[in-house]
Amino acid sequence: MKLVDSKTMRALDSAAIKGYGIKGLVLMENAGRAVADVVIEELERTGGNRVAVVAGKGNNGGDGFVAARHLKNSGIHCDVFCFGPLSALKGDAATNAAIWKKMQGGIYAVNNLKDLEKHALSLRHADVIVDAIFGTGLSTDVRGVHKSAIELVNRLAKTVISVDIASGIDASTGRVLGEAVRADVTVTFGLAKLGHFLYPGRELSGRIEVVDIGIPAAIVDDADIEWNLVDNALALSAFGQRQRNSHKGTFGHVLTVGGSVGKTGAPCMAAIAALKAGAGLSTIAAPKSVNAAVEAKVMEAMTSPVTNDKDGFISNDSAKDVLKALHGKDALVIGPGLGTVATYNFMEAVLEGCLAEGVSVVIDADGLNIIKANASALKKYSKNVPIVLTPHPGEMARLLDISADEVQADRLKAAGRLHDISGVTVVLKGAATVVRGKYGFFINPTGNSGLASAGTGDVLSGMIGALLARGVGATEAAAAAVYVHGLTADRIAAKRKTEYGITATDITRGIPQSIAGLSSGR
Repeated sequence: MKLVDSKTMRALDSAAIKGYGIKGLVLMENAGRAVADVVIEELERTGGNRVAVVAGKGNNGGDGFVAARHLKNSGIHCDVFCFGPLSALKGDAATNAAIWKKMQGGIYAVNNLKDLEKHALSLRHADVIVDAIFGTGLSTDVRGVHKSAIELVNRLAKTVISVDIASGIDASTGRVLGEAVRADVTVTFGLAKLGHFLYPGRELSGRIEVVDIGIPAAIVDDADIEWNLVDNALALSAFGQRQRNSHKGTFGHVLTVGGSVGKTGAPCMAAIAALKAGAGLSTIAAPKSVNAAVEAKVMEAMTSPVTNDKDGFISNDSAKDVLKALHGKDALVIGPGLGTVATYNFMEAVLEGCLAEGVSVVIDADGLNIIKANASALKKYSKNVPIVLTPHPGEMARLLDISADEVQADRLKAAGRLHDISGVTVVLKGAATVVRGKYGFFINPTGNSGLASAGTGDVLSGMIGALLARGVGATEAAAAAVYVHGLTADRIAAKRKTEYGITATDITRGIPQSIAGLSSGR
């Protein structure tokens, strides 16, 4: 599913109006009617009959007036609380406000805090509050009476249905601009917005209802939209169907390079996750110093011990053994539990081997620290070998030489920047994981706080490796693995009725069921 920022949505609206001659009033009518339909469904579910529309002076407020009209025509008691005088409304919003006034609909001006206090009781008596204060064009912090109104709406704890986007959320980044409405449902028009799925906006948007308001599909198809929401269909296409007349070689062989003293679990989790995600064969190349511990942890994966330095770590001298292990493999996962010591010279030798053997690559954990100063050198390999980087915010910060707070402030920008530097597919892990690849950005809607647990990143790397080993493209493999990884956490949390205590092993065990659920749409 395509996602848009506020600028792109404005361009689509403009193209519909100017290019196709669709009146703005028509788009507003369709939008307001769709909001009213959702409100009516909510009232039918709860048995209420009173609605308060809190309307701003822009087109978002105009949508609110249209919704109020349809609600009144349906026999629902509806009042509109409008910020500023009606004379402040312009264009289509003013037209719909005038229609509402002629219908003798309840309308109350909210010009200051005193007005807000006067009408607070009426808002408190509403069964549903329609938030039509600000739309997707908001770009500055909410202040004054608008901020107080949003705080009041949130305090009342009523069912809130937001028009297009919860007021106070930046539609392009999901950032809260001073204060934001906490919506139960957001009825958005044409296309969902980035701010609906990027935190903290995602947390405040509630259920997203995307409704058609009449923008021609050709306009969307012709637009150069680079943002996507990962969905069931994409994941299903990547994992695909398994043929009955196949064998273990059919589904690829993943080599995981990593492990060190105290960190033998990481490569084991990646290797087993690769098998659970559909790889036919999985081998772990760990230092000889810890190989016995690795073999004790895994039954299904093979091992290919490599030389280590005096402290037991993989070093530059280990490259020859890793290159030997690469022979006959389809994908490499490098980094889990590595503990570093090996330098970029080691990584460069391994990448050269991958290039020669045609082996796809996932670089994770300590592997990312090794390439920190040489990310741009990956362009040399990415033209011929699919490569995926999987940093969490702290690792991304080190790769870009910025702070983790800066990464989190604009996750799309951070992922895009590393992609531009390295030329490879980037997976910026975290809430609303962002994948930036050859075909644009992919935002993941699955997952929960249960994934904030040691080892879940290793599991994800193994899953990506499994798809790469089967020949799935880097961007699709990364996006699909992220989706199923999060889906598994959601399924486990739903079963337990809590996100507490989810471990990496739990995720690994649940992968096959989540993949099976893709084909049934569960």
